[in-house]
Amino acid sequence: MNHPYRWKSSGCRILQTLLFFSLVPGTVRAQDATVISRERYVRIAPVYQSYASDTLADASQLGISMELYMPFGRQTAFLIKTGQARFETAGLPGLSGFGDTQLAMQYYLPDRYLLFQMTVNLPTGKQQLTIEEFRSSIALGHSYYDFRMPNMGQGLNLIPGVSWAGPLNENLMLGLGAACQISGSFQPLMNRDAKYNPGNEFLITGGADYRFSDIASLSADLIVSFYGTDEYDTARVYKSGTKIVASMQYQRYAGFNHLRILARYRSRTKSLSVIEGKLVEEAEKTYPDYLIVSGQYTLRMNPQTSLAVLLENRHFFNIAALKSLNLVGIGLTPMYQMGPRIALLGRLRYQTGAFRTGEKMSGIEVSAGIKYAF
Repeated sequence: MNHPYRWKSSGCRILQTLLFFSLVPGTVRAQDATVISRERYVRIAPVYQSYASDTLADASQLGISMELYMPFGRQTAFLIKTGQARFETAGLPGLSGFGDTQLAMQYYLPDRYLLFQMTVNLPTGKQQLTIEEFRSSIALGHSYYDFRMPNMGQGLNLIPGVSWAGPLNENLMLGLGAACQISGSFQPLMNRDAKYNPGNEFLITGGADYRFSDIASLSADLIVSFYGTDEYDTARVYKSGTKIVASMQYQRYAGFNHLRILARYRSRTKSLSVIEGKLVEEAEKTYPDYLIVSGQYTLRMNPQTSLAVLLENRHFFNIAALKSLNLVGIGLTPMYQMGPRIALLGRLRYQTGAFRTGEKMSGIEVSAGIKYAF
């Protein structure tokens, strides 16, 4: 399972623009004319997720996410994102509260194909947990789960980044990017003065986007993340292994309809943990490798209504601490445009599968939200 303190970052993709840690909405295709979206909006989306397993404790999360996106002209944009959630798992007390707040700013130089971004993680989430709450927070970040809010709170983090993406010719674009996360310390446990200081993270990425025609494209990218050493009460306690994420995506448009096929593989090298006061490489990986293959088709039913159908397969490879698991999922994402400013958003997703040893696992996600453009 995940290390108790290591923040599960969401990663990033580069096609034309590098969207660090999924804080800025949308993915830009090579044929798109702009990088900074000009739509200002507020989005609020309650979501319920639940997992049942023969091996793991049943777990659920009820939360709400809120975000505000504000572009200023064609080169600058701001995003504020936060959320609140309650997590329940069998045999442990519930854990509830607000999560941290992310503030992101983008600045784009179109003449040089450069995108600069600064993200600040404000520590508005719940910290100073009781021992029982801390145990619940470990379960919340389990590798097999896919909760929208995988942790409640951490310290003040700064995430500067820069990316370049430009055309080699009218059909091929290449991109490079780099970002670092400068992590601040925080107090994880109540009635204890000791603070935890996660190691800083450095990320590099490269990608390519090839356009077969005006309606079809293929993109690929590689992301490599390096981690510093975590400290607890000034003592070195953990160093996460290097993470590599490789992705490939095919997109095709048929009028207003859209097909997307995505494959993503994540692998992480062995981590270092404290044994007899020294950081020693673990005998087995802490994090399982996983492969996700998904296909989504978005159908425009009329000018106000669209429906996306999702099929996916998530496979977690076997490690000593965790069994291999294969999950098959199906989902529906309806959208109804009430007018020029208001859109109603929904999502229904069901997953089912089995561990290598035969135990079953299933999960469900239900979400309904509203987006207001102004």
